Amino acid sequence: MTEIPQIPVGERLTLPAVGPWPESCHVFAEPDAYAIAAAIAAGRPLLVRGEPGVGKSQLARAAAVVCGRLFVSEVVHSRSEPQDLQWRFDAVARLGEAQALDAARVEDVGPALNPLRYLSPGVLWWTFEHDRAPDGGG
Repeated sequence: MTEIPQIPVGERLTLPAVGPWPESCHVFAEPDAYAIAAAIAAGRPLLVRGEPGVGKSQLARAAAVVCGRLFVSEVVHSRSEPQDLQWRFDAVARLGEAQALDAARVEDVGPALNPLRYLSPGVLWWTFEHDRAPDGGG
């Protein structure tokens, strides 16, 4: 059974800088703490939605810090496809590689054009199968 961490409601929590995110602080509200605890207890990710600028990403970062988990962010917009949350395939990079191999007259292109080399995991893949997500090296 997964242990549910104590979420410090009403206390200032310092969030370290990570990637493009600067150091900041967060104060958990009680409903947020309950939602995070419920997601952990259910073994499911927590989908956070709302208008731009209300603090969705900050809440997710704070939850990751408190839970000792990796913070994975994805902005979903009108052009997002459900598949984008699972994985992305870089067909343009594969086409470019195929053209370069053809120009170089390479005969065995199989390993270089292996579709797995052009697959990158989306946030749901990282969430559920992070240990099996490809690193881009094939």
